[in-house]
Amino acid sequence: MRLGPDSFGGPPAGSPSGGRADHVQENADHVQEKRRPGGARAAGDRHPDVGQADAPTGRATATSSRRGRATPMGSQRGRTMPGGPPGGRVAGALPWLAAGAVVAVQIPYPLLAAGGTGRAWLTAAQVLAFFTASVSHAAHRRGWGFTARYLTLTIVLGLVAEVVGLRTGWPFGRYAYTNGLGPEIGGVPVIIPLAWSMMAYPALLFGRHAATTIRGPGPAGQAVTALVGGTLLAGWDLFLDPRMVAEGFWAWAPSDGPGLNGIPLTNTAGWLVVGTVLVAVLDRLPDPTRGHAGNVAGDGVAGWPPGDRVPLCLVWWTYGSWLLACVAFFGQPLVALAGGIGMGLPLLLATGGGPLRWRPLPARRPGTRARRTPHGPTDPDPTDPDPPR
Repeated sequence: MRLGPDSFGGPPAGSPSGGRADHVQENADHVQEKRRPGGARAAGDRHPDVGQADAPTGRATATSSRRGRATPMGSQRGRTMPGGPPGGRVAGALPWLAAGAVVAVQIPYPLLAAGGTGRAWLTAAQVLAFFTASVSHAAHRRGWGFTARYLTLTIVLGLVAEVVGLRTGWPFGRYAYTNGLGPEIGGVPVIIPLAWSMMAYPALLFGRHAATTIRGPGPAGQAVTALVGGTLLAGWDLFLDPRMVAEGFWAWAPSDGPGLNGIPLTNTAGWLVVGTVLVAVLDRLPDPTRGHAGNVAGDGVAGWPPGDRVPLCLVWWTYGSWLLACVAFFGQPLVALAGGIGMGLPLLLATGGGPLRWRPLPARRPGTRARRTPHGPTDPDPTDPDPPR
């Protein structure tokens, strides 16, 4: 990008007025009329597209990284998205490779013997692959600053919540881990905080997307982000907990209050509280992609930003695979029903919104009257001396 003044003494490229192509064109034509014999170009010779490079008149351009290609000021081409992907193609491919590993490891899981070491190893492998996908995607998409904070918060808060739960029975209830999931810290298997971390990242993104479809920006949107993200985590546990108990990885104390599929309802409430707080804290982290035009709405599924497709695919795969496995392989249709509803609702809100979808009112030009509809005017103008009736 040229940062100095252009050949006609216009503003530096990249300045606030450097992207106003029409203003630069008018100045350029005026100066050209004085400097060149024959005067300025005719108005009809002007390039019809605002912001296009126009070398003969010296319109301000920027050079993109693609072999000197000229890009008009004000265009999104040639600009690196804030917090954009570092590391090139390898870093961009790693999240997809890790997501593929999640799928590859989960497929043979129901075919192995229940309670055996094979399923224990595959459980750990699933967590590590999913964790790698989330971390590598966060680093590639949002930079290492965000990723370091996200990892610290999710792993520490997840571990603290589990240790407190084991020692006090709050907020989840009274439970204990067996020795089936490998090394432990304070009685908590190491892969458990990694599981909190791996799922908290997509829960944050789903919550944010739900906020844009339901409430839009502002404090209400932040509340929607936290609640939808926390509900997604709690709904995921409606699948997870009954299956892990059936595999013998942990056990609940008997007579610990009313339950669902053998799991105390206090556990679901605890997941909802901890998950909501965790997503709310993550949502406060500095994120260089927040507010960028390409992240508000994309051309992907239900307006999902194209750069965040890895978390989208992983969560939907997790949801669908749990439903299929519980019905077809594990013989737990009630678990499929509970998890299908509990996890499906936040997914619906995040990827569709339906009748709750937030739509800003369209801007109306000053001096124009409201458009009539069969139900009355859509946007009455209080300054109109003759309002529609």
